[in-house]
Amino acid sequence: MKSNANFGLFVVLIAAVIGSVALIVTSASRGSPSKAEMREALERKLDSLVPEEAVVCGVVARGMSRTEAISCASNSISRRQAFAVVFQVQGEDSDVWSGLVGDSNGVLQELVFDSSPFGAPQKKAEYFVTALDCQSPEISDIGPGAVRCNHEKP
Repeated sequence: MKSNANFGLFVVLIAAVIGSVALIVTSASRGSPSKAEMREALERKLDSLVPEEAVVCGVVARGMSRTEAISCASNSISRRQAFAVVFQVQGEDSDVWSGLVGDSNGVLQELVFDSSPFGAPQKKAEYFVTALDCQSPEISDIGPGAVRCNHEKP
């Protein structure tokens, strides 16, 4: 009887060690969020910042054409229609998106989404946002920057 009890204890200890190793390996491999998780985090954050009736003109990844999104944003501005548009731009050490949001009163805000504004390794799928009033927006179809605004009130 005693040897069966010792064998059972041995099996339980081995299972615990294997489970612990598997947990450590899984945690290490999930060091940073996936692209899909980051995209979901971006869309959640954007949804929290735009008017409910807004037209989303585009969430344009780096390297993709900005033409349609720019046209939609320009038309929305001229019609005073609520809209949002964001473009992925080159970040130094994090995922960065530059955006423009407008409401039906013609109020515009430039948004900058940064996944790691202080350069720390990214552990969670989240973005930190800077929002500034935007006067005279310019949206570029080419180059590293997408949205530029005059931030001074007229």
